[in-house]
Amino acid sequence: MQSLMKIRRIAEQSFISPIKDGGVTLLQNQALLHLKDHHGCTVGELSAKLGLSSSSAAQLIERLINLDAIKKTPDAEDRRIAHLSLTKIGLSQTEVAHSMLAEKVGNVFSQMPEKDLKEVVRIFTNFLKKIEK
Repeated sequence: MQSLMKIRRIAEQSFISPIKDGGVTLLQNQALLHLKDHHGCTVGELSAKLGLSSSSAAQLIERLINLDAIKKTPDAEDRRIAHLSLTKIGLSQTEVAHSMLAEKVGNVFSQMPEKDLKEVVRIFTNFLKKIEK
């Protein structure tokens, strides 16, 4: 268990720095990634997905709007509801973060023997199956 915690800590440190260098925090990046896959989701849906209170989500959304990474559009039928979507800048940010992550992971995996890679894939596949139940 200690090894898993150490891997998690090192991975976070390795992957967070490039995201911050891209101009957004890890939480902001998570929001952008969610919006990339869920175009037009509501403020409430994003808040629930990220596990944030309404006020924290509102602050996060305002920061992303100020960065011109997302836009907020009122619902046509219910003005109390707002839909969120990525701007070109927000989409670009998700692509940059994805590229940096893929490069870092690729660099690590390229140093491993094929036998070890297959074992890692097998273990993570089983792990995901267990936690998705």
